[in-house]
Amino acid sequence: MKFKVGDRVRVRPDSKQMPKYAGKVGTVKTVTHGVTTRYPYAIRFDCISAKVFHANELVKEE
Repeated sequence: MKFKVGDRVRVRPDSKQMPKYAGKVGTVKTVTHGVTTRYPYAIRFDCISAKVFHANELVKEE
């Protein structure tokens, strides 16, 4: 699944990468691409500073 800057996303409730952010909603701040990038989406959450997540850890907020 592809996300764009400005998309509202939610960290999966069963997140293995960062379980303490599971269920949190945030906005995609930057999108990085590249073979070497393990975590291509930097998310700025409403209540916490930017964290970087892999796309598999995110679901789009409707």
